[in-house]
Amino acid sequence: MPTSERKKYLEEILNLREAVLVYEVGERQVQLFNRLMELEIIVCGTRYIERPLKYKKTLKAEKFLNWLTDQRLLINCKMSRATFDYILFLVTRDDNWRIGLGRRQFCLHLQVFVALAQLSSADHGSTMNKLSATLGLSHGSMINFAERFVDAILKVEKDFVKWPSQLRREQLADWGEREHGFHGFIGSMDGTHFYLKTAPGFHMIPESFADTWHKGGYGYNCLLVADHTGSIISYLVGYPGGQCDKVLQPNCALHQDPWKFFKKGEQFLFVDGGFARTMWCVPPYIGRAGKLEHNKVFNYAMRQARSRIEHVNAILKGRLGSLNAIPIAIDCNEDHVRAQRWIRACLILHNIYVKRKDEWEFEVSDSESDGDSDAEDDGEEDWADCTGLEFQNAIRDRYLRLFSCFFYSIIDF
Repeated sequence: MPTSERKKYLEEILNLREAVLVYEVGERQVQLFNRLMELEIIVCGTRYIERPLKYKKTLKAEKFLNWLTDQRLLINCKMSRATFDYILFLVTRDDNWRIGLGRRQFCLHLQVFVALAQLSSADHGSTMNKLSATLGLSHGSMINFAERFVDAILKVEKDFVKWPSQLRREQLADWGEREHGFHGFIGSMDGTHFYLKTAPGFHMIPESFADTWHKGGYGYNCLLVADHTGSIISYLVGYPGGQCDKVLQPNCALHQDPWKFFKKGEQFLFVDGGFARTMWCVPPYIGRAGKLEHNKVFNYAMRQARSRIEHVNAILKGRLGSLNAIPIAIDCNEDHVRAQRWIRACLILHNIYVKRKDEWEFEVSDSESDGDSDAEDDGEEDWADCTGLEFQNAIRDRYLRLFSCFFYSIIDF
């Protein structure tokens, strides 16, 4: 193995130091020995004696646009050209985005492309290293591009992540009844973990962010609410990964003031067994109750209905891979805020993909006809002032009646 330049210099300094000790005496020996020690410290602190390579120049705008093909967009950013152009328009219309880094202004297409590549890649391998070498960018500049993009995309958050209006909730409730047999079912809620690339600093109490419930790692447990289209309509971000869903549930706005978001006694969300049962939050039956035959039928149907939120979790982490390894080192509270903003930017991007139907097709369209918003009177009791268990039992009984009618109509046929 060839000897490095630095090692050669250190060996020569060692030989000179031994020669000084042998051939020099008195004050001159001390002076020469101290100077050689200072020189050794300088050489040890120098990374390169002679820099082997120079940084490659960044691609100019024209060359980069020729390099940026549809295939490279799909591989690095996981989106089509039309979606990339739409996102580029959204973020670059902000004047703050057009302020260059330092004296040189990078191509706007380059900055947005690099930011989207950062958000879409988990970077467990050499993806971003290859992109850095190809484009002639340092990793620090790439992170700066990503954080600038996050700041810009968060300004349009209210346009893409919002709770559905009363009319839209009625449309979702009609769809839930038509497709799954549950009147008032407008969406599903679930907790999911978004992981950090490295553990928080020791002084930041990293053990509280360790995910001991699933596959391990350090990160955040976040609550997501998705409608039938797969669009995220509400979220709770920022709680440590060591907290379970039932601990997070009382902290979300839906729990604190539910009838601001739901029609009491009619509209509700499906959740898994990790949540507390309320009048707007309906989990499956568990324990002895879950072994009863009629409850088994209900559990099977509601799990099929709430499978959309599981699909959202998979699509979100598969398409925006940085949520599996957020590249932000947590050393202070401000770093937590940066990581949470990173997560929120990914949620906005997911909803943009859903709205533009980029690579995925959805069953419910925003242009769906309004239909009849008046609820039909089927002789049911008024469930506006009941407990969570009574409300769940009412939903189960209504579904079982529909299920039995459908079953016997097939037998008669």
